[in-house]
Amino acid sequence: PIGVPDSWVAEAVEQCAQTTGRPPCRQIEIADVSACQPIRPGDSHKGLFGKALLFGGAAGMPGAIVLAAEAAARSGVGLLTLAVPAAIGPAVLAARPECLLTLLPDFPADQGSVQLTAEKTEALVSQLIASQPAGAIGPGCGRADWLARALPILIRKADRLVIDADALNLIAADPDSFFPLLRERVHANGLQPAILTPHHGEFRRLAPDIGMDDRQGAAR
Repeated sequence: PIGVPDSWVAEAVEQCAQTTGRPPCRQIEIADVSACQPIRPGDSHKGLFGKALLFGGAAGMPGAIVLAAEAAARSGVGLLTLAVPAAIGPAVLAARPECLLTLLPDFPADQGSVQLTAEKTEALVSQLIASQPAGAIGPGCGRADWLARALPILIRKADRLVIDADALNLIAADPDSFFPLLRERVHANGLQPAILTPHHGEFRRLAPDIGMDDRQGAAR
C-alpha cells in the first residue's frame, strides 16, 4: 500500500468507463497476480521461467538498475541479464550476483572511437535482444552516450519493451526522431507497443501540450 484510497481507485475506473464507454484502466490486485502464478515442478530449473534484459545505470547511480533487477527477479523471471556501464559492473554484480552481466562499451570520444563504439554497441545490443523476449531500458542512465545508441535499436527490434526514466527524457528531447520509431515498431515491424512509465515530470516533458489536471485523461 502506498496511500492511494480504495475509493479513489474505484472512482477513477468508473470515471474512465463513463468517459469512453469502456473501462480503459483497472486496478491490479493481489488476486489477479496470484491467478497468474505458475506452479513450478520440483525438478524445474531457471531456464524454464523466462528471460529478461535490463539496460541502465551510470557511474554514481547504480541503485536504480539494481532495484529494477530485484523487481524483475521477484516477478519470477528465470534468467535475468543486466547491461550496464563498466564503471558500475562490480557494484551491480555484488548486489545481484544471480544476474548475468554485460558491460556496455562507452569509450571517450577524444580517442577517435565514436564510430567504433557505435558499431560495437549496435552489434552487442542486437545480439542481446535476439535471445531475450522482454527488455527494459532507462533506470539511472543519466545522459550516457550509450543510451542514445542503444535505445533506437531496442525500439526497432525488442519483442517487448519497457521504456523508463532517462530513456523517456531522451525521447522527450528528440520527439521528431523517436515518436515515428515508436509508431513504426507496431505498424511496420509488427511488434508489441512499447510500454512507457513516466512519472509526473517525465510525462510533462514527453507531452507538454497535454494538461495534467486529470491524470487518467492525460494518460488516455
